[in-house]
Amino acid sequence: MPYATPRRGQPQPVDHGHGPPARALGQEDLGPASEVLEIGTGTGEPALRAADTGAHVTAVDVSWLAVLTARLNAPRRRIPLRVVHGDFAGRVADHRYDLVVSNPPYVPAPSCRLPSRGPQRAWDAGPDRRTVIDRICGGAPRLVRPGGVLLKGTPVCAGRTRPSEGRPERAWRRR
Repeated sequence: MPYATPRRGQPQPVDHGHGPPARALGQEDLGPASEVLEIGTGTGEPALRAADTGAHVTAVDVSWLAVLTARLNAPRRRIPLRVVHGDFAGRVADHRYDLVVSNPPYVPAPSCRLPSRGPQRAWDAGPDRRTVIDRICGGAPRLVRPGGVLLKGTPVCAGRTRPSEGRPERAWRRR
């Protein structure tokens, strides 16, 4: 069983990497030539699943606890995984990937200002639930290679849509 980050005060259960984006990885054609980025890695489970195919995977998270958790889970599974701390826009903006996967925060929050610390940081998504996902979608054209995919477990990038109700969504495929 993988290490998991503490869940104190969490308003909804977290699947720790077994949810829609992680399951959808099995539908992607990944292998040793693939480069994958997971944004908001948490325990690192989706990143580890991708790395288990032989893909070169980078996982990024703003939480030091999440980074530590993913770094502990990789050697336990004997899977190479690059895990970096920080905001994805600054840490991985100089590289393009075949697959970008994320299950970003989705719970409505009373403020547009996201928390800078604490467990709420893992789920607060702003008043309209789009504060984080809009940043990911806005950065996707610079992160995804031609022919690559942005795979996420929340509403699509354009417009206002209802939650995906547990179904992963391919935001788009870059041509």
